[in-house]
Amino acid sequence: MFDVFTIDNFIDPVPVVAELRNATAVAATVYGGRNDVESNVRRTKRLAPPDELRALIVQRFHSVKAQIDEHFGVSTDVVEEPQFLHYEEGDFFVAHQDGNTPVIRDQTLARRISLVVFLSDPSSYEGGALTLHGWYPDWEKRHVIAAEAGTLIAFRAETTHEVTPLTSGERFTIVSWYRVAE
Repeated sequence: MFDVFTIDNFIDPVPVVAELRNATAVAATVYGGRNDVESNVRRTKRLAPPDELRALIVQRFHSVKAQIDEHFGVSTDVVEEPQFLHYEEGDFFVAHQDGNTPVIRDQTLARRISLVVFLSDPSSYEGGALTLHGWYPDWEKRHVIAAEAGTLIAFRAETTHEVTPLTSGERFTIVSWYRVAE
């Protein structure tokens, strides 16, 4: 039911988190035809890393794209600009889909695969679980992903998922998407 592809040791998280601790942070936005901050839907900070770090992450996403495309049986063209995220106590993202649904802005209709890179050791925070939901009518079925720091997780963009509220500590992640050209 839950089609998840995992790459362990995708990136060394220690230097990435060190860079992100010095990055400028703004409230992360919510898409849906607008680019608004909606703290009742998504509360986390989006970080602006140095260009070199951003380029490294994009290159790493490109380097595993064929492998991930093959796993999911899709052919994608584009790696979207990654988002570098910092969750603190109380931060969350409600259940949503990243693409292939008219609820989200049109560009996301081309999204095929969602990517999440875990950067924080799971023992350093509580809550903040990436939770996948089953397909209708099995919505109540859940798959909680607890990944080691440095792990990449990929799943289909139309999979409903959420980040549960972080209850203690802090959680750093990188998210992006593979999509088809428009």
